[in-house]
Amino acid sequence: DYANQGIKGSVNSAHFMRGYSNFGNLGLFLSAIMLALMLSVLNIVFQSSNQTMKLCINLFPIFLLSSGSLSTILFSGGWGLLILLFWIFKNDLTTNHE
Repeated sequence: DYANQGIKGSVNSAHFMRGYSNFGNLGLFLSAIMLALMLSVLNIVFQSSNQTMKLCINLFPIFLLSSGSLSTILFSGGWGLLILLFWIFKNDLTTNHE
């Protein structure tokens, strides 16, 4: 109705809502699978670090998932770069932290 009236705009939506609005129930399911895979990868990458390091790097981007999509937070928000840099310098960070 608003589009027919010529009203334009945008709004942030949570990761799951973007999938649901684009593809319905299948999109909701696929968004959940995508997020579960991402969290599994995070578990593998951060398994050798302590809890404080995991929280410092990942807590804020995970909170951002309530108002943005996973791909936006990974690429534009810098979460992907943080994960990549942690993976590259993992040995130095864990050695210096202990």
